[in-house]
Amino acid sequence: MPATPASRVRDRPRVPVEDLTVLLLTHPGGPVLLQAFDALLQQDRRPDRIVVTGLGADDAEIDDARDHPLVAERGVDLVVRDRLPDPDGEAPLWRVVEDGRAELPVAPRHWIWILHDDSVPEPDALAELIEATQRSSGVGVAGPKLVRSDDPRRLISVGQQLTRGGRVVDAHVARELDQGQHDERLDVIGVPLAGMLVRSDVLDEVGGVERAFDHGAEGLDLSWRSHLAGHRVVVATDAVIRQGPLGHPPASLATRRRVRQVALARGSVWAAPWRTLVILLTSVLAGLGLLLVKRPSQAAASFADAGAVLTPWRGLGARWRFRGRTRVHRRDLSGLFAPAASAWQGTGDTVHEALVDRGRTGGGAAALETGPVSEDAESLEAVPGRWRSLWSWPLVLALLVAVIAALVRWRDLVPALSGGGYGVRGGAVQPVLAGWTDLWHSWADPWTGEGLGSGSDPAAWLLPMTGFTWLVEQLPWVDASRSPAAVTLTWLLFAAVPLSVASAYAAARVGVRSRWARALAGLIWAGLAPLSVAVDEGRLGPVIAHVAMPLLVAGVVVAGSRRQGAQRTSTTFATVLLAALVGLFTPAVLVLTTIAGLLVLLFGPGWGRLRGLLLALLPWVLAGPWLRAVLDDPRVVLGGAGAAVVGPSEVVPWQTLLLHPGGGLSPTLWWTVPLLVLAVGAALRRGHRGRRATALLVGALLGLAAALVAPLLQVGVVPAGHTEAGAAVTPWPGLFVSVAAACLLLAAAQAVELPPATGRGPWHRPLVAVLTGVVAVAGVGTLAWSAWSGVGPQLMPAARTYPAVVTAQAEGPEALRILDLSVEDDTVTYRLAGREPGLWVRDHVQEVVAESAGRVDGAEEAADRPGHEALAATVAALTDVGGVTDSTDVHRALLDLGVGYVGLRAPEADPLVATLDATAALSRVSSTDDLLLWRVGGAGADEALVAPARVRLVDATGAPLAVVPVEGPRSTLRTSVDPPAETAALVISEEAGWAAVAQVRASGEQLEPVEGTWPLRYETSPGGADQLQIELVRQDVTWWLVTAGFALLVLFLALPFGSRRRRLT
Repeated sequence: MPATPASRVRDRPRVPVEDLTVLLLTHPGGPVLLQAFDALLQQDRRPDRIVVTGLGADDAEIDDARDHPLVAERGVDLVVRDRLPDPDGEAPLWRVVEDGRAELPVAPRHWIWILHDDSVPEPDALAELIEATQRSSGVGVAGPKLVRSDDPRRLISVGQQLTRGGRVVDAHVARELDQGQHDERLDVIGVPLAGMLVRSDVLDEVGGVERAFDHGAEGLDLSWRSHLAGHRVVVATDAVIRQGPLGHPPASLATRRRVRQVALARGSVWAAPWRTLVILLTSVLAGLGLLLVKRPSQAAASFADAGAVLTPWRGLGARWRFRGRTRVHRRDLSGLFAPAASAWQGTGDTVHEALVDRGRTGGGAAALETGPVSEDAESLEAVPGRWRSLWSWPLVLALLVAVIAALVRWRDLVPALSGGGYGVRGGAVQPVLAGWTDLWHSWADPWTGEGLGSGSDPAAWLLPMTGFTWLVEQLPWVDASRSPAAVTLTWLLFAAVPLSVASAYAAARVGVRSRWARALAGLIWAGLAPLSVAVDEGRLGPVIAHVAMPLLVAGVVVAGSRRQGAQRTSTTFATVLLAALVGLFTPAVLVLTTIAGLLVLLFGPGWGRLRGLLLALLPWVLAGPWLRAVLDDPRVVLGGAGAAVVGPSEVVPWQTLLLHPGGGLSPTLWWTVPLLVLAVGAALRRGHRGRRATALLVGALLGLAAALVAPLLQVGVVPAGHTEAGAAVTPWPGLFVSVAAACLLLAAAQAVELPPATGRGPWHRPLVAVLTGVVAVAGVGTLAWSAWSGVGPQLMPAARTYPAVVTAQAEGPEALRILDLSVEDDTVTYRLAGREPGLWVRDHVQEVVAESAGRVDGAEEAADRPGHEALAATVAALTDVGGVTDSTDVHRALLDLGVGYVGLRAPEADPLVATLDATAALSRVSSTDDLLLWRVGGAGADEALVAPARVRLVDATGAPLAVVPVEGPRSTLRTSVDPPAETAALVISEEAGWAAVAQVRASGEQLEPVEGTWPLRYETSPGGADQLQIELVRQDVTWWLVTAGFALLVLFLALPFGSRRRRLT
């Protein structure tokens, strides 16, 4: 539709072309001038003059041009403009054009046709442009259809379409074949400068080519100003010019910025601030969305729009130079702009293209299930239809079988799976009463652990368990007042079988395309002995490692492939992220990943070496500050949540070779032999499958070697205070057996699918088919036997550790502690429990390392742990059967420790029961079946006894006066109290080292502990203890923040969105 009001268009006549000048712009290194002269000679309408810029009058090309028939015979005038000097080498385009038209006449009937030395117009191009100027009234600018000079079938430009805000909506035209799909265009907001036919008086009226807008935006700005001056701009789609890259270079980020700046400069001055804000916000949002789906080039283009509004002076100068020349209201141009909604269509199409399955073939999913697997396509990220490939009926059926097997196996422990219960206990698992906030404080606070705690680094696996527990607490049937942490652990142990099926199903894609075969591989993996034994013994870390191990091994295989590609890179980063997560539970996985990465670095082909380097280094970077613990004592890498074993090893080498980690045997022990045979047979194949199977066999041998060596690596002995004190601590070999089993499973997968037979099949095809069937039957049979055997006797349903009243007082304002004593084989062990949870999945290696650190630090360590010394002395005095210990001293010691209850796990006839009954400070209360309980009496004046509490106000003699209510873990509080007049100090039952990470304030004044005293004593001024505040000062978290940011970057790089996938042929 016309760009100007109808009345204005009718008032402007059709201006004939009586005088025509070709402005021919040359470029250094461009085509010879005669090419353009030959094209002009073939035009139906000859120009009256040709102005050549950028060449000297004595240049050889100018001599050839003078001899050209167009000049020598047809009489066309030739005007030569010398090259303009410029410090950058080539003068800007606006200067060249202005210099070229400087001596040309300015008249309504004089038209200028702007061409470049790499412009080759079709013979009728000029005639079609002239006809377009005569076809409609008021035309001041006409533009051609530009096609590529090297491939005339492909379009470059058919006019320009953009929104009022300057967002180009027809950028896709430059990638299209010319099929006449845009030939209906007429009025446009702009046309490129290359090939433009413009009236000389219009060009002079609007001020020529604007100096502010370069990089390909010159034509758009000139056209837009022509519209504002009351002239129409049309595109003649029948006028075709083959255009090279010199005259019309591909659009760049600078082009995009300039187009936005043109829109801001030529739009309404009142709307400019609002439009600037909209451009800034929408471009940033679009850029972030494109980054999320891994379209960095398109994201950079969107961010370039934001850069356009950051240099407003360019548009302001252009607006000022055009002042007073507008003849048409800007609202009259609204029909030339694309709708605002179309601005997001390109971004939406890009996002949709990245997210949907673009790799489907006409044959559908079923067609992708047969045929050979090319080396290029064998990647966890390379198979088209990722989600359809992962979720299929074979997988659903396999998961259903796995869930049924898990329910049958857990039939005796079904009550422990309840969301309102307390999970399981036994083996490496201890009872716990905690939610996600308790776990978070245990990981994030500078003073953590049960009892008196410590300032050592917390267990790394508490962080992911915090996240898992938070998710579980969001479920409506989970009772957050009980123990969501224990429920989460129990569910993880229960879900290990179906999760193993899913992970092995996904990992088997590196060798098997048949979904049914991959589903069987998942069932085989879920039935292997390392998983069942780890679950039976409550070994959380090895269970998680077994679930993830097929994906880790498959990720290493993909990373070690020869070729580069976004799929393999994404898979490598996903493997790094998974290795770092599993390494928090079992740090040995980090060591194994590093070894695998180094092997790929040393022996891998091509780009695989770089990805091997990433595998070797990045998981350790993601470990963050936990690396300090590794540097302090490297033995921690052999530990983890249930990753160590105490006592003499039960591992038999021949059982390890059969993928059994030791312990109780089963009739299915030998059923892994077919899997071993099939894996070895795969290594005999030719081609990349055989090489891959051989590499996997090497990995399996390394895993088996580590499993055999593990019982010989004595980390230390269990420290005193534990039931197993003095027993040797060694890594559990089952973790390394899982590594070997995963390698063997994927190696066997390389033999499952053979190339399609041409004629007679290979002789070993039937043998492989039979052996594969035997492996499947044996694997599923092993899973069935494991399910029928049930969970081992070590695990049992957990119950509330202490009576509800005791738990309420431990979590209440008093924050009482419980001294829990156990008698086993005439040996008394103890633990100090409270509101803070301890590590309920034992890490024997961490216990050994902590004890070793205490011995190395010597006297300094003892000085920092007077509370632990007092605890040991109190237990010794309290359990001195037949001794003469003063009950008053025992009572005072219990109060100093904040102990409100003493529990004993021993038969009623044990002599220690009578000793505790005879202690004056203790009074027997109701007990449970396995726990005898005594309450500790209060202290102070008879008429004002003060109950045991963790924080108390005392007088000058140390006699307790009042309890200060605690609000959080580790005695943190913020409260107002009415202190007795005799108050002299604040006493806190925490370890001495706690004072270094805590801030204690009274009425806004920071208090310091009295040196050499324990429990901690903070003296207060008279009347100055009414406003009390105790908080733990978090240490510098910069390292953690940097690690978190790096983890987000790795997560982004691991996202599968945006990675283009090849089609299988």
